[in-house]
Amino acid sequence: MKKFFIILSISLTGLLFISSVPQVNAQVGQIWETIIGQPRDDAPGDDGLTPGVFRPPFKCGLTYAGSTYPAHSDYSVDFNRGVVDLGDPIRASANGRVSYIYLPNGQVHITHAGGYETVYAHMQKIQVRTGDTVRLGEQIGEIGNVGQSTGPHLHVNHLKNGNRIKVSYNGVPYPASLPTGASRAGPLVRGFCP
Repeated sequence: MKKFFIILSISLTGLLFISSVPQVNAQVGQIWETIIGQPRDDAPGDDGLTPGVFRPPFKCGLTYAGSTYPAHSDYSVDFNRGVVDLGDPIRASANGRVSYIYLPNGQVHITHAGGYETVYAHMQKIQVRTGDTVRLGEQIGEIGNVGQSTGPHLHVNHLKNGNRIKVSYNGVPYPASLPTGASRAGPLVRGFCP
């Protein structure tokens, strides 16, 4: 009987060690989101991110291309993965509070710690209200083609103290609009897996 408990405790210790490995946690998060449709709800209240560090606002396992265009104001980025992204979930990039919603453009503004703000636009469905507190990975809406839009995509801006800054996820910035009239594509972005 004593050997049984020793083997059991060694096995449980091994499982605890394995579950703390980030890759395993990401895989478990992806499986959970696939089955349940929402990120795991066992994350702490603090998202653990340094102010100004954001996670991609996309569903775990989906990859999007980010592009800028001359018609955009500085630092705006459009993300899409083709016509199939209509209705894809949009998630909060960090903990914050919904500060403003503009329905004619399907737009949501979320304020974050450190004077940062994220803006998401052209959503066909908005699932938050002004004043709501949102958590990293919480669904706030769905990709759409609302307002001044030529096709389904997510239009994103990041701001610091009210000034636009380069959009950045996981520390990777996207290039600003080109004054020459040419478009510029940034690196691909994979959805955040909690």
